[in-house]
Amino acid sequence: TDESTFEVNHIRDICLFGLGKTVREKRDWKTLQSACIFLEKCPNLVSSEEQSVMDECMQKATQFLQGNWCKDESPNAEEEMKSWFETAESALGAIFRHSPQPEKLCEFIIKSLAYTALHLTDSPHTAQTLQATTTSSVYSLSRLFFVLGHVSLNLLVYTEDLASRLNKVRGVDTKDRKINKSR
Repeated sequence: TDESTFEVNHIRDICLFGLGKTVREKRDWKTLQSACIFLEKCPNLVSSEEQSVMDECMQKATQFLQGNWCKDESPNAEEEMKSWFETAESALGAIFRHSPQPEKLCEFIIKSLAYTALHLTDSPHTAQTLQATTTSSVYSLSRLFFVLGHVSLNLLVYTEDLASRLNKVRGVDTKDRKINKSR
C-alpha cells in the first residue's frame, strides 16, 4: 500500500541520515537522539521489507551503543556523556520495540562495552582476561553500567510481556480443549 511504502521510505531515510556516518562524524547527538526517538515511536512493522529496513536501523543503533566513537579524553567529555546517555536510552527503547530478539543485540552491546571498559585482552566474544595494569575510564564504565541497568529493566518488561502473551495463547488453548471435551 502507499502508506506502507511511505513508512518504509521514511524509516530508510532515518536510518541513512539520522543514524548515518555524517551524523556520527559531526557528533550530532540531537539528530541521533531524534532518529532513535522516531524509531522507538514507529509502529511494529509486518512485511519482510519493512523488517529488513528496521533491522538495518537496529544494527546502526547497536554500533552507537557500543560507545566506540565517544571521545573520553576530550575537554567536553562530560557534556558528550550526558548526550550519549539521553540518546542511548532512546536507542535501547527502539531495540526493545523492534528487534525480534533484543536480548541477542543487548548481549553483544554489553560484551563490547565490557571489553572496552575493563580492558579485556581477547575479543568481546571469546574467553576474556582482565589486564590489571590499566585504569578504566570513568566514562566507559559509566556507559557499561548505564546499559546494564537499562537492559535489565527492559528485559524485565520484555519478559513480562512475553509471559502475558503466552498466557493469552494458553487461555485460548485451554478454552478450546474444554469445548472439545464437552462434545
